[in-house]
Amino acid sequence: MKTTFVTKTDLGQAFFPYISPRSARQKLMQIVMDDATLVALLKQHGYAESSHAFSPRQVEIIVDRLGNPWK
Repeated sequence: MKTTFVTKTDLGQAFFPYISPRSARQKLMQIVMDDATLVALLKQHGYAESSHAFSPRQVEIIVDRLGNPWK
């Protein structure tokens, strides 16, 4: 698992590599925001909608919930 912060765009591109970076970010965030449990878990670990990047723990939570995009 990565030990650095990952931008929303970079994580979106990991999940959706064949669409534009902006679209990948938007698609990822739509999936995240539609999952109330995921949002609650992220907020427990310091997530704010204004954040530009996810912490290593937040990335771990997303990967646990959505699957590993780096496999």
